[in-house]
Amino acid sequence: MPEFLAARVARMAFRLVRYWILNRSDQAIAQGLKVLRRLVYAVSGDEFLRDALGEGVQIFEESGWGTETVREMLREADDYGVVVLKSVLSKD
Repeated sequence: MPEFLAARVARMAFRLVRYWILNRSDQAIAQGLKVLRRLVYAVSGDEFLRDALGEGVQIFEESGWGTETVREMLREADDYGVVVLKSVLSKD
């Protein structure tokens, strides 16, 4: 993905994910992550991403201190998350 496009997509994706996690219930997030996990694996075949999203599903299904930790991290997040996502997207 070109550099200029990766920056815009990363910024938009990060804001959407942060809004989604901060404003949805734990069960709604777990269901959404299950669907996303299936789609990502069907498109990419990447088992690492499938397992990572599976752990996210597990965190939100348990509805414990892990969910509050994730939400607190996203509340405190600054542009560093956008930079990391941009570097992943712009990888060739």
